[in-house]
Amino acid sequence: MVGLITAREEDAQHVLDVEFHDRSLRRPSHRVDPYMSTMAALSADGVVTASPKRDDTPSVIQGMPLGAWAVNADWAVRLEGDEEVVALAIGGAWCAAATSLRFLRLYSLSGAALAVLSAPGPVVAMAGTGAYLFVVYHRRSTFDGACGVARWHPGGAASNAVGAPLLACTGLCRGPGDQALGFWLFDVEQKRTVARDALPLCPGATLQWLGFTDGGTVR
Repeated sequence: MVGLITAREEDAQHVLDVEFHDRSLRRPSHRVDPYMSTMAALSADGVVTASPKRDDTPSVIQGMPLGAWAVNADWAVRLEGDEEVVALAIGGAWCAAATSLRFLRLYSLSGAALAVLSAPGPVVAMAGTGAYLFVVYHRRSTFDGACGVARWHPGGAASNAVGAPLLACTGLCRGPGDQALGFWLFDVEQKRTVARDALPLCPGATLQWLGFTDGGTVR
């Protein structure tokens, strides 16, 4: 983990405290959050937050670059209509917001729109590192029967770390109480799908947390 973001109330204002585990990386910062964000993602180079839709107030994506160049460089994007953010992720030079309309909105850390993608299903969680965005989503399962094993062939073997092959249950063996989840590994810089398949989970297991280790492994 890079650090943590804490939201608190101070003098009738909503404040975000950003702290890094490695204090030599960045100094702690304290920022007033006028949008009252309820979710956030943090990297060494920036913070992205999001607020839900409230009555007539739209859902807002807020970016806070942390580089030496990023003086007064905060930015915000207001979503239209009933669309609201349901998950966030941040990578090396980009951030991503999944929305209730199953859009994946990609931005640079300076706020430039990079792409709008369609998620293959309702997004459950996301994580980012470097160029890679890992998305977990609900997938429909219409089969019952024996378990199968799938490999990702187009563009290379599926992996849970760079160069590490991943064998994944196809979901054909899903039993009562099992989650039908899929994963999508996307290269934001190259704008290409690296892998997409069923998310391998033990029988009866639930997804509690999602992230990348320092070595690039998805946990």
